[in-house]
Parts: sequence; structure tokens; C-alpha cells
Amino acid sequence: QMLSRPMMLANAIMNRLGKGVEPRLDAEATRRYLNPKALAAALEKLPAAERSAVAVELERMGVVGAATAAGR
Repeated sequence: QMLSRPMMLANAIMNRLGKGVEPRLDAEATRRYLNPKALAAALEKLPAAERSAVAVELERMGVVGAATAAGR
């Protein structure tokens, strides 16, 4: 059988518990990351490899310039 009842039950419970979380996370991320100082503080907490990947993506999106991303 492809579907497991315990897994279906666990999935349903997780969906109910997580309902409404994403909009709250989106609002918090927007508030934090539209503030350059808050964004810089959050990036400083990331490991160097992840920080570099984020900087490259921000540069690709045009959010930061090449000189800023080069400082990663």
C-alpha cells in the first residue's frame, strides 16, 4: 500500500499545527530584511558558506551591488 495511515495522520496533525505560520513568517522576514542593518545582522549569524551563497543570490536579484557581495 502506497499510503501509510500513521504517516497520513502525522501529516494532517502537522498541517493543522502549522496553519497560519507562513504568513507570520513572511511578515517578520519582510520587516527584518527591508531594514539593511537587520539584514546585515542576520547574515552575520550564518556560516560563511551559506552567507556567500546568500550574497551571490542577492547580487543576482539586484538587491546588492557586486562590490557589496564581493565583501562576503
